[in-house]
Amino acid sequence: MYSRPIAKTTTRTTTSRPAEQTNERLSGADRRTALLDAALWVLAEEGEPAVTIGSVAERAGVTRTLVYKHFDNRDDLLIELNRRESRRVDRELIALVQDTEGGFEPKMRALVRGLLDSVDRWGTVFVPLQDTAAGPIRRREGRSRHRRTLDYFADLAVADYGLDEETAHEALRILLGGLDPLMWMVRPSTPHAERARLTDRFVNMQIAALSALDERPRSDAVS
Repeated sequence: MYSRPIAKTTTRTTTSRPAEQTNERLSGADRRTALLDAALWVLAEEGEPAVTIGSVAERAGVTRTLVYKHFDNRDDLLIELNRRESRRVDRELIALVQDTEGGFEPKMRALVRGLLDSVDRWGTVFVPLQDTAAGPIRRREGRSRHRRTLDYFADLAVADYGLDEETAHEALRILLGGLDPLMWMVRPSTPHAERARLTDRFVNMQIAALSALDERPRSDAVS
């Protein structure tokens, strides 16, 4: 699903401190998850420069050697943290859109609402990581998510507005580009009512644009 970073904010998400795992034996997958949870805690509470192999080991209650068994270096740790959180947001957005009944309009509203409701996570996780080794990989994987979102909503536009596939893809490529500036307009402190207003404005503009491209014959009412 479509996802892009927003402006950095001074508001941080409160993250529960991960439980120490010093004397607990975990599977490889569970240990890796625990280490990424520890890295996320350090990132949210202390900032990106504080995320090191040593700080993650300390938060997780393990040795640096154990962290190195799962991650080659700090860059590898940040890349995997960014990838995990990106996929988590992606799954949430996909579920939100797919669980919404109806066609283009309600599903687009669900996508925009989900993106605007997640701005605190963007500011806490993704913006601090965009200038690290995780940044280029996130942008590359983000392009793949964007193409998937484009294809999905283009198919809905074909069904709902009678557009041919080429026109639908061209239009959605332009219209989805508006998500970036829309997200820049929202902060964690933005009231829900204002987010709802922005969602309505954005989706209504899309509907107007797609409706204008609908060339199906219309039967004019005769009084």
